[in-house]
Amino acid sequence: MIAIDLLPPEDANAAAAHRRAQAVAIGIAVAAGLALLIGHAALETSTVLSRRRLIRVDAEMAALERPVAALRRLRQRQAALRHRLGVIAGLEARGGGPVAVLDALAVAASPRLSLTEFALVDERMRLTGVAVDDQTIADFLARLRATGVVAALDLEEAGRDDRVPHARRFVITGRVGEER
Repeated sequence: MIAIDLLPPEDANAAAAHRRAQAVAIGIAVAAGLALLIGHAALETSTVLSRRRLIRVDAEMAALERPVAALRRLRQRQAALRHRLGVIAGLEARGGGPVAVLDALAVAASPRLSLTEFALVDERMRLTGVAVDDQTIADFLARLRATGVVAALDLEEAGRDDRVPHARRFVITGRVGEER
């Protein structure tokens, strides 16, 4: 085959350079397109994988929330119990206070006696009640003194109760604490 080039050599070189430049430009455009396509595919794949991981992490977090909530409730209960223990320790450190007096009253009282009023202000106690006779009041005073919780017991008043026939009303005062 014989090729006859009818273009002048300058134009033929220019046309060949133009075709080479055009081929290089098309090659670059195709490579850029392929790079964008591959980059987009990689990004989509990464997004899908990230969503799957996120769904797994959310499921794990939901599964862990129940024990965490239970742990939170336990810690709140523990704090409340510690507070209660602190209150109890404070009461025990003060020597019992009203609780010890009420225990002493429960021990000293008899079935033939009714306590109608109890007041404890600062360390002073005032006790009002009704008994069947004077001997019951005296026995109550003796048993109350024997507990050692109430000091300086005084029978301030003892008399007939107008509301209950055949009963004796009494008023006792004292100081909470050991005898001094």
